[in-house]
Amino acid sequence: MILAGRAPEAISLHNIIPGTVRRIAGDPGRRAVMVEIALSDGALLARVTPDAVARLGLVPGGPVLALIKSTSIEVLGG
Repeated sequence: MILAGRAPEAISLHNIIPGTVRRIAGDPGRRAVMVEIALSDGALLARVTPDAVARLGLVPGGPVLALIKSTSIEVLGG
């Protein structure tokens, strides 16, 4: 999954899902950050670098776009 602050142009990806950052949690063992994205009917989790969080200005309550390649989705039952 790729996160974006605004809609990209001229890409082959079709799955661009708008959401709101619900939570940002560091994962020091992996030098990564887990970003929980609230959707109207569920949530997404994205693992990104701390640098990506800073460059995109991600904060809880802020908008974010999730760009997803359909072959990389795993649906978890609830």
